[in-house]
Amino acid sequence: MRRVAELSEGIGKEYRARRAHMLQRTFVSASDAAASKVQRRAPSFATNNSKNESLTMDEIFNKIVIVNNCIIQTTNEFNRLNCGVAMSDTCTQLQTGDHEAVVMVGKLVLGKAVHTNKKNARQQAVKQALEYLGKRCYTLTRKKLPTQMSAANVVQKKDSEDAASNGKVADEPKIDTKNIGFKLMQKLGWKGGGLGVKDDGIVDPITAQIKIGRKGLGNQEKSDEGGLDTKFIKTVLRNFKNSRMEYDLVFSVEFSKEDREVIHRIAKSFALRTKSFGNDNQGTRQLVVLANRLSPLEIIDKVLLFGDSTYSEMYEVVSPNSSEIKEVL
Repeated sequence: MRRVAELSEGIGKEYRARRAHMLQRTFVSASDAAASKVQRRAPSFATNNSKNESLTMDEIFNKIVIVNNCIIQTTNEFNRLNCGVAMSDTCTQLQTGDHEAVVMVGKLVLGKAVHTNKKNARQQAVKQALEYLGKRCYTLTRKKLPTQMSAANVVQKKDSEDAASNGKVADEPKIDTKNIGFKLMQKLGWKGGGLGVKDDGIVDPITAQIKIGRKGLGNQEKSDEGGLDTKFIKTVLRNFKNSRMEYDLVFSVEFSKEDREVIHRIAKSFALRTKSFGNDNQGTRQLVVLANRLSPLEIIDKVLLFGDSTYSEMYEVVSPNSSEIKEVL
């Protein structure tokens, strides 16, 4: 073990250095998480960021994007930036029995209304806030769904059927020279090829098989379910995830409800998010595997700075019509 430790010293340091820059877990209180779920808002995370001490209102408004003319989406997206200033949308009942709704960013009130009806109070406050922000912030509106895009990345049912009928087996990704195990084996004298004195052992390491569904471990997974080649689907989704594509992956309308359930389970096993669009009764239902999520500010850059044709077709960007206040929070 000492010998292994000596050989792996440099490799271990390199591995820990890479892990140090990965995302860390963020913990929120149970009450905050429960309240956020009921109110359909993202939980507010604690931050030690002190940037808000020097941020001007112009700088804050440059970070706010009105998303689909919805105050909830706008609030959630801004708070995800975690820039030290929070946006809130609250409604409380006064001693008089009336309801007071307030939309704020930091200490600045964007909209405020009092009404006997809670819903009306909130609607009025939200309307004021959106009008106020519309004069100072960009507005981002989704024009087309992923299934409506002219250059959509579409997987056809025929591709899966062809793979199943031809008996093609999806190749598993091989371990490259950056892998820790690969480097350790090389330091121990392995020069590639099969294991053993005669180099007649296994060439590729034993891989863990992803178990989909609730059937027992001894149950052999079928490579095709109703004409759907699950190995082909796994390969498509694995490549999609590894490529870190910025555009969604669309499965055509030919995939049945049962097919979509299988694809959804496989996508979930790869930690990919899915969403369905269309109507089953009209035969327009399609499953979409969502790409890496971009923030509204990144999407605006794609449209205005880089002129990305796909995002320009997908979103409409409206510039603010004025910028008047220069207060410091």
